[in-house]
Amino acid sequence: MTEQLLTAEQATEYLQISRRTLFRLIKNGKLRALKVGNAYRFKKAELEEDLRVNTGERRMATR
Repeated sequence: MTEQLLTAEQATEYLQISRRTLFRLIKNGKLRALKVGNAYRFKKAELEEDLRVNTGERRMATR
């Protein structure tokens, strides 16, 4: 089974965030990305997992 890879543009649409936020999350280690030449690619399954983990951390911090 092949993994679905998303471009930065597709990832921003999928996550409903700005491009600037996407790259800030990568820099801060909150999102995993593959760098292919000058472009980033994102595994859709990893985006979903990272979102789930980071959302859970935020919920725990507010309790």
